[in-house]
Amino acid sequence: MAVEELEFRARQRHPYFYIGTTFGLIFVATGVAAFATGATSITNDIVGLFALGFGGAILVSAAYVVRGRLRIRASDDGWLTVTWTLGRWSRSKRFPKADVRSVRRYTPPAFAIMWPSIAGVQLRIDIQRERRPIDVAGGMELDDASLRAIEQLLGAGATK
Repeated sequence: MAVEELEFRARQRHPYFYIGTTFGLIFVATGVAAFATGATSITNDIVGLFALGFGGAILVSAAYVVRGRLRIRASDDGWLTVTWTLGRWSRSKRFPKADVRSVRRYTPPAFAIMWPSIAGVQLRIDIQRERRPIDVAGGMELDDASLRAIEQLLGAGATK
């Protein structure tokens, strides 16, 4: 069984990395300050937990831009596996190659400025029987040749 596999790491940091990291640190500091003040109200605790959780999520997104990996694997049995990895955490999506309806280049809107892991040009894969498309290579600042290699691996039906 032959397996074709592509693996990528971030090439450079997208400018959203610096903005997202700043916002993440501000939210985490706000959450810590909410608990450090010694105030004992439920509102204070809720705001503090929200700030810590939101800031932590933003910082994990920023960490993916620096240390994340993307692996796309196509096996002879007609299945594709996309795996996003950050340290020991990984998330995979597996689907039949025949179910790929289209692959197009996509740039998220400006509201994504706080989420560095979805910044920049990426590929959006529309899959039959899936409600939502799969976004691949966000935040990695991949060059045109790398994006074309992913498009080719995903199939001849890929469109820009």
